[in-house]
Amino acid sequence: MQYHRTITIGALAVALGALSAPAFSQNTATTMNDVAYCNQLSGIYNRFLGDSTPSMSTIAAETDCTNGHVAEAIPQLEKLLLAKGYKLPEKAVGHQQ
Repeated sequence: MQYHRTITIGALAVALGALSAPAFSQNTATTMNDVAYCNQLSGIYNRFLGDSTPSMSTIAAETDCTNGHVAEAIPQLEKLLLAKGYKLPEKAVGHQQ
């Protein structure tokens, strides 16, 4: 009886994992695109505005981007670049193969 319960719980865990795999894969692709976009924004800032003294919000945004907190960094970097008159690069949608 115990053996049967273990197999049933294991089968349930495998089934739930298989159902969540596509969502995880899509989420990972989105995150990778966000990281690339964040790095691109940071690179533009450093290339064209890196000689100026950065504000605390700029330092925080670049630190967030470097540490993977792109959801916080992207809006701040976009705001900084737009305020300086720079056009934002296109943001990739979905994953590329």
